[in-house]
Amino acid sequence: MRMAETAQQMRQDQGLSQAQLADRARITLEALRNVEAGNTVRPRTIERIARALGLTPMDLYERAAAAANAEN
Repeated sequence: MRMAETAQQMRQDQGLSQAQLADRARITLEALRNVEAGNTVRPRTIERIARALGLTPMDLYERAAAAANAEN
């Protein structure tokens, strides 16, 4: 599972729409959609999303890595 899929799954698990998470993270909806689409994004954007989800950026990365390892 990539970072994009992990962020999207965590958002959905918390019952948030894309607009709600973008608002919490103080990023544009377009920026969040780019993350969830797997496009290259700025590290600051990932940091804001992680914090809005109640995680550190490292927590989000580790969850994505663990999910990717579980797929293999």
